[in-house]
Amino acid sequence: MEISISEQALEFLLSCLLGAVLGVLYDAFRILRAAIPHGRILTLLEDILFWALSAVITFFFLLLFSEGQVRLYILLGELLGFIVYYFTVGSLVIGASKWIIRQVKRFLRFLYRLFIRPFVRLFSFIFRKFRQGFVHISLNCKKLGQNRKKHLQNQSDLLYNQNSTINISNDKPIARKRKHLYQTKKKVSKKDCKKWLKEKRKEISC
Repeated sequence: MEISISEQALEFLLSCLLGAVLGVLYDAFRILRAAIPHGRILTLLEDILFWALSAVITFFFLLLFSEGQVRLYILLGELLGFIVYYFTVGSLVIGASKWIIRQVKRFLRFLYRLFIRPFVRLFSFIFRKFRQGFVHISLNCKKLGQNRKKHLQNQSDLLYNQNSTINISNDKPIARKRKHLYQTKKKVSKKDCKKWLKEKRKEISC
């Protein structure tokens, strides 16, 4: 089937317009990258998505205007339309988009400093004070427990009198230090003290 020159020219112009549309689609990805910083992997995925969409759009264009036949002047028209848009209107669109994005970011930072950051600092200050108080209380409880364990002994191992406390535990020898029993404000000999302690132990065991 022969195609007239006028039809070919019309298809070429439409393919140039399609290339410009693809340029607009590519600018959408570029504006998204300017607004939200992307890594290499995400940028690569976006490029793959763009070329996949371009291939699908080109396929439907060929089905609609050339009965699915791939013609070189259509592909050249798409490329020409994309290049012309990219270096003319596209550069203006990207420049304006970047300026708008900078202004929006400044406005959002202003709102953050005005409304959100004071509350963030307040909550962080309260959290630090609460954590310091909790650590202080836990350390005091730990020291108190250690002191109680250090000074507390079993009742069966203690002998109380009016003026002093004598350890009668079997684990620690009584003869480690010279001990005095002040019951009548008189010094008691070591032998008498041991004898008296044995009698008390027998009474406790009974």
